[in-house]
Amino acid sequence: MNNKGLGLGLNLFMNDRVSGTLSNINNRLMRFYSKIGTKSRNLGNVFKKLQGGISKFSQFLPPSIGQVANLAGQFGPLAATAFIAVKAIGGLGRVIGESIREAEKFEHQLTEVSTLVSGKDLKHMPKLETDILNLSKTFGKSTEDLTKASYQAISSGINIKNSAGFLRLAGKLAVGGKADMTSAVDGLTSIKNAWGLNMRDMKKVSDQMFIAMREGRTNISELSQNIGQIAPLAAQMSIPLKEILSMTATVTKG
Repeated sequence: MNNKGLGLGLNLFMNDRVSGTLSNINNRLMRFYSKIGTKSRNLGNVFKKLQGGISKFSQFLPPSIGQVANLAGQFGPLAATAFIAVKAIGGLGRVIGESIREAEKFEHQLTEVSTLVSGKDLKHMPKLETDILNLSKTFGKSTEDLTKASYQAISSGINIKNSAGFLRLAGKLAVGGKADMTSAVDGLTSIKNAWGLNMRDMKKVSDQMFIAMREGRTNISELSQNIGQIAPLAAQMSIPLKEILSMTATVTKG
């Protein structure tokens, strides 16, 4: 781009909409900064170093770009960091763009979850969002996997107030059973609904599923699929869950 084009671009950037644009970038990056850090420890370190040296680094930029970077700093260190990083490190700019797109996708998925919630329970949506981000770091699962799992859990009768605890159980089961979150949720909710169990029973159920998986030659995805098919009839016939899991382990053992 020539100097004339750069000047025109900066003039457009400095118009009345700059405040809203930078604030939007800052808000998104603040929300998903931790998620970016989990993707790359080195990237997280780069952000921290750039945050600490924004003022010093800006003096090495052309005056017009430095002014924009300083203005960005007024809206938060992450916005300024993002602006400088895009100008200074091309690859980092692409990562930021991907993260913002991922953030938009996450917000859309949360909107879908909110359609299952009504009335006073809607106030729990911000906490669910925070819980999903935290669980994503804890279990190394994507926010997409966790959001789909929360949709599945809530649509299967899990109250949104209990969703974080339920997802934590499902996360442990998924990691231990080498499965995705939705498979773990499917197995747990199938059992809960078939035998009419309470939330306080689900820790025991999770442990029983893991033991059945370990004793049989199967994984949580396959176990959940099999349980989902036979649980309603087994419960109707008053066959205890423990017997069903034991039978499943024996059959899959071969």
